[in-house]
Amino acid sequence: MKAIGKLIEDHVGTSPFRRWSLAYRLAQGNVNEGLRRLDILIKTGIAPAEMLGRLAAALSVDACVVAAALDETSEELWRERVRARSTDQEHARKRFRPHVYVETERYTPVHGQLCLVAVDGLRRSKQLPVDEAVVRAPENWQHRHVGKVVRQHYLEQGGHCGPFGRIVGYSYFPSFGQSVSFSVDGRLADTEERLSAASL
Repeated sequence: MKAIGKLIEDHVGTSPFRRWSLAYRLAQGNVNEGLRRLDILIKTGIAPAEMLGRLAAALSVDACVVAAALDETSEELWRERVRARSTDQEHARKRFRPHVYVETERYTPVHGQLCLVAVDGLRRSKQLPVDEAVVRAPENWQHRHVGKVVRQHYLEQGGHCGPFGRIVGYSYFPSFGQSVSFSVDGRLADTEERLSAASL
């Protein structure tokens, strides 16, 4: 339970009448809505701003007491989000496999073709698996191999990736958090940029 929930429980206790009375004052007469939002506030620490603004008067406590509890609740919610992001990243790291990601003109499919993507799978539509043996090879060899994969895929697909539209490039992910960009003709993107700059 969050700090604000503990503050409310300390003042309301187990008395149904006190809870009903608090809900009535917080929701300005709409008891059912007040009880629903009060329950959410106690469990999650989240409530509409106007409800929080009435909380001190409804509990008959100094506003600074409620403000302190809300500040502590904000810290608790922030720490929870940090832990959640850390956990999500760790799961993503464990699931990671080397691949080439197909960059397209549309981030999401065009309307009406969502079912196709749901059946085919986003991973299968836009990710090309890369063997672990390739990643263990020297970097220059990796880039040559990926360049061939890119060119072949682009030609086989006719420059399009289904409902995502035109293919605009590729990103090679040899490890989690590391990527190398390729143009549609299989060249390293930075190499292409250097060649363009040299021709100016």
